[in-house]
Amino acid sequence: MALLDGFANAVDRALDVEKPGHLRNSRSVPDASLLIVEDDPEIAAVLSTFGRSRGYSIRVADTGPRALEEVARQVPDVLLLDVQLPEIDGRDLLKRWNAAGVLEKTVVVFLSARDSQSDRLVGLELGADDYETKPLQFAMLFRKLERLLEKKRAGTTK
Repeated sequence: MALLDGFANAVDRALDVEKPGHLRNSRSVPDASLLIVEDDPEIAAVLSTFGRSRGYSIRVADTGPRALEEVARQVPDVLLLDVQLPEIDGRDLLKRWNAAGVLEKTVVVFLSARDSQSDRLVGLELGADDYETKPLQFAMLFRKLERLLEKKRAGTTK
C-alpha cells in the first residue's frame, strides 16, 4: 500500500507541473482512446490517471489474452504495451495484430524494463512508434503520445 501511495504522490506532483501556467500548453487529445496493457497494477494506475488528465478514454488489460479481447472489442487510438506480460508477451501481441492489420491507425508504444539497443530495435522493427524504458517519465511519455497521435491522424507516420 505504501508503494501505491508513493505512486499517487508522484502523480500528484507531476500533474502539478502540468497545470496551466507551467509546462503544459493548452493542447488536448479529444476523442482519443488509450489501451494500457500493463501487468503491474501501480504502473497501470499511474498511466490511467495521467491519461485521464490528458483527456483520453482509458481501458486497461493486465495480460496478453485480455489485451487481445480489448483490441477485438475496440481498436484503440493509442496502445501502451508492456513487453513482458503473463501468458503472451507484448512482442507476440504486436506480431499478431500486425498480421491481422488491425493497428494501422494506432499509435503503439512499447513499455519495458529492458533497455538494450537490441531490445529497442526489435520493438521498432515490429512496428512500434516508440519504445520507452522503465522507470517511466510520465509527463514526457504523454507529450510524446500527443505528438505521435497528431502525426498519425495527419497521416505522416506508418
